[in-house]
Amino acid sequence: MTSLAVHPPLAAAQFELIAESIPHIVWMARPDRSTEYFNRRGTEYTGLPREANYGWDWVSLVHPDDAERARRGWEASTRSHTLFELDYRIRRADGEYRWHAFRASPVLDGDGEILKWIGTATEIEDRKRSDAALHRAHADAARTLNVLETLQSTAPIGFGFIDRDCRIVRLNDRLAAVNGMRADEQIGRTVAEVVPDVWPQVEPIYRRALDAGEPTGPDPHRRAAPAGRPPRPAAHRR
Repeated sequence: MTSLAVHPPLAAAQFELIAESIPHIVWMARPDRSTEYFNRRGTEYTGLPREANYGWDWVSLVHPDDAERARRGWEASTRSHTLFELDYRIRRADGEYRWHAFRASPVLDGDGEILKWIGTATEIEDRKRSDAALHRAHADAARTLNVLETLQSTAPIGFGFIDRDCRIVRLNDRLAAVNGMRADEQIGRTVAEVVPDVWPQVEPIYRRALDAGEPTGPDPHRRAAPAGRPPRPAAHRR
């Protein structure tokens, strides 16, 4: 549990001097969480006169989707007399809601009762955007992998992927059967190792695909393979 001892009036003057000089929104609230002090950075952010941020008016600045979560968090910290820590969005002067990390410590009297709250709000919008972008990237990757796995397992044709070293990284059972080995026996091996007789024919196709960075197939100007010779598969860059 965090507690602070403040000796007025000197400590109050020192507190305000510090609060007005640091690059964060700083505020002070009564035991009921109504605001009684808001620093200059806070008023610049909200675009409202300092007095307009006092009392319970700060609630109107919280994003509607975050208001209930913020209320529950505050109530829990008030009941337990413990540090309040929560991220939520508050409205800027131009109307945009931006993420802030809110932290507040209760100032306790000798009996352990809350005298006031002293807190800060630090903007973390850029971090939240980065986290959201990373989450979307992971979700997109998972969906893509799911599609590939489904396609691999259900495709009515032989289907596989190789890396830039022409090593097999993924193939379905149908292609594995054509090659004459189980799929797990072929993963990690080069195409030349798995089908040495066919590799001289298909290597140029694979190399063109890897160099061009896009799928390719047999050269239409080349003569078709004699009957009985395995068809040339398309090469896919991974």
